[in-house]
Amino acid sequence: MKIVSLNNPLSGVDYHRIKIPLTYLHSRKLIEGVESAGSLKDTFAQCDLLLYNRLPYGMTLDEVIAFRDKFGFKVCVDIDDYWNLYPGHILETYYKAHNIPRQVLQNIMAADVITTTTDRLYNLIKPFNQNVHVVPNGLPFDEGQFGPNMHSYYDQGNGIDPNGFIYCGGGSHEQDVNILRSSMRKLADEKFTGKIILAGVTDAPVYTKMSNVLSANGRILNFEKIQHESLDNYMSLYDWGEVAIAPLVDNVFNSCKSNLKILEAGAKHMPIIVSNTGPYKDDHCPFVMRANKPMDFCRYMKYCQDNKSFLADNAESLAEYVRYNYDVRNMNYLRLEAYNSVL
Repeated sequence: MKIVSLNNPLSGVDYHRIKIPLTYLHSRKLIEGVESAGSLKDTFAQCDLLLYNRLPYGMTLDEVIAFRDKFGFKVCVDIDDYWNLYPGHILETYYKAHNIPRQVLQNIMAADVITTTTDRLYNLIKPFNQNVHVVPNGLPFDEGQFGPNMHSYYDQGNGIDPNGFIYCGGGSHEQDVNILRSSMRKLADEKFTGKIILAGVTDAPVYTKMSNVLSANGRILNFEKIQHESLDNYMSLYDWGEVAIAPLVDNVFNSCKSNLKILEAGAKHMPIIVSNTGPYKDDHCPFVMRANKPMDFCRYMKYCQDNKSFLADNAESLAEYVRYNYDVRNMNYLRLEAYNSVL
């Protein structure tokens, strides 16, 4: 099976849903690459399957269909998010201006096969394309940046605080971070001594807003921002903390997201506190701390601060759980089933 992918090198979604899976399919010789002869025409003439996430990067759907009609390859569209945003999402204006929901649906309907991350997305996609396959997110645990948290840093006198509660998320999660406002204020009032860390920061104004929430407008005694890393090294951000936090607003869009944050925490052998909604409620892992209301984050963070033995046991249990259930090298067999359904 020869696969060509349209991969945006700056997209975290493409990194997880296209680049990593294909890397390990290739390494196990389960698929073949296509030697580019210098033009899209020559490349597509050799392939059996074209793969992309949501929208064809660098092309239009009309171009994809024209090439498919000419050369006979099949098209697999991967869908990782619901195409309708919630009001106030940072990309809302862009989506409306470019009619992104309509574009995504057109690609769904034109595809020969769809892969998606969750059962909720499966049910939303099914009315538009019957050939849908659920392939949950996975990670190549214990390889490269997906190995354990580098706790040895803590013993080298370099100032990294092992008590850090770390949030690693992009600017599109501003509203999710906002639900921690009351918890951060309460921790500030109580002179909480643990460090709060916002990781993955750029110069975009949204990170100032997120910083104000997580620092309780500067009142948290220990607050730190860590600059963003490239996709090939972003997991190193977790090395600056000990407990991951993943707040998530309860709405339809977020309910369709995956549990990737749980996988990332497990990869780094660190506990995680999540909002008990959407993908985190669907994942029945018993080693996740679930906040039923925003103030529960405060309660869990104080508990973690006072119970180090719990953290160690919880971290190792979570690490074992995700490695058993979400290894991308195993998830790839589900991908192959999807691809083979049209070949």
